[in-house]
Order: sequence, then C-alpha cells, then structure tokens
Amino acid sequence: MSERPGGLGHADIYVSSKVDKNTWGDPVNLGPVVNTAYDEGGLSMAPDGKTLFFSSNGDGSMGSYDIFKTVMTDSGKWSRPVNLGYPINSVNADKSFVISADCKTAYFASDRKGSIGGRDIYIADLSQFPVLAGDSAKSKPTGLSILRGKISNAKNKPIEQANVTVMDSTNTKIAGLKTNAEGVYFITLKSNCKYKVKVSAKGCKPVTNAVRLPSSPVGTYTMTQDVILQKE
Repeated sequence: MSERPGGLGHADIYVSSKVDKNTWGDPVNLGPVVNTAYDEGGLSMAPDGKTLFFSSNGDGSMGSYDIFKTVMTDSGKWSRPVNLGYPINSVNADKSFVISADCKTAYFASDRKGSIGGRDIYIADLSQFPVLAGDSAKSKPTGLSILRGKISNAKNKPIEQANVTVMDSTNTKIAGLKTNAEGVYFITLKSNCKYKVKVSAKGCKPVTNAVRLPSSPVGTYTMTQDVILQKE
C-alpha cells in the first residue's frame, strides 16, 4: 500500500515482482479494477496464492472501511473486488483480514459496537463461509491444496535450511524451497495430484516420500507431511 504520486486516489495497492535473489522490480499499481479514488490497504494474500484480501472505504463499502477480496485469473488479471458482506463487515471500520493456513479461521480488526477499545481483534469461523470461492455465497473448491510439515533430526530438533524438492508424477521438479528456523516448510500445490517430496540436509541421509494431495469441497485442503532425517 502506498500514497506515492501517480496513484488513483489516496492510498493504492501496488505489486512488485522478484527479479533475482536480492532484487525486486519497480512497484506497479494494480489499476482501476482494484484501486479507487479512496483508500485501499490492510492487505493479505490467502494460502491459495491468488486471492487478495484488502480494506477499502470506496464504492461498495457498507459505511467506513470494509474488507474486500479480488482473485487473480488464469490470464494474470485481477477480478472486480467483492465485499465479504455481513457479519464480517459492519458499518464501522473493518480492516486487516487474515486467514489461517487451513482457511477455516479468519482474524481482523474492527471498531464496531461492543469492542473493548478503539479497535479490537476479532476471530471468525469460516467453516460455513467459503471466502476463497468464486462467489462467497457458494461452495466451490479452489483446485489448490497446501502441503506443509516439519523437518527434524533423530533427536527431534528442527533442521533449518533443509532442502525440500517437489516432483510431479513424471519426476519433473516443480518446486524447491528451504525450511525456516523452526524446520517448517509450506507450499501451495495443485490438488488431486501425486507428488514425490525429497528432503535433504547437510550431514543427513536424504528421504523421498510419495504424496497424494487431495482437495477440499470447501476452501483449501491442508496436508501435513513431517520428516525425520537420520545422520549419514
């Protein structure tokens, strides 16, 4: 979010693409489909990697700031924003909407009636509210699922910077990542597909597991695949 000169209104949403390991490209305004002459901000990306949540007090809000979503299409364009509606939004300021990795819970800030202070943090159950669907009133699968897990050694200590390589059914590499300080990895993949996940780390024997990643009829499915590496 930026109020830099050249925007469409007060605060606009911009995107910057990573050029290489240490360089980011110039920010590009998301354009008039998403940004308005008012304020847009408080954004977060859903685990599906294509649904962007943000707050705006522009056209379509119920009063003050409301939470909207826009979805990146297969052609790389953003869809017209949709208001998440009541009861998540109110006539007061509702901002900073973030959902959990399993897409079952949301957290956001609001100064609605009944808050303890000026603005409080609220939690919302999304089990009957599929916010990742094309239409929030309908239950549609996203076609994407989450694979996550923890890489540990034989003493159950997390391994940082372990290599996690994901291959498809033809043994073609489709993704590669490293674990964080807690030994955790997290990746969004196409659902209802078979994968091979190879895990390696310095001084340890590599492990390769076959994984079939299913989908969920509502929201995003999450599979946990923990791996323990033995010393070489």
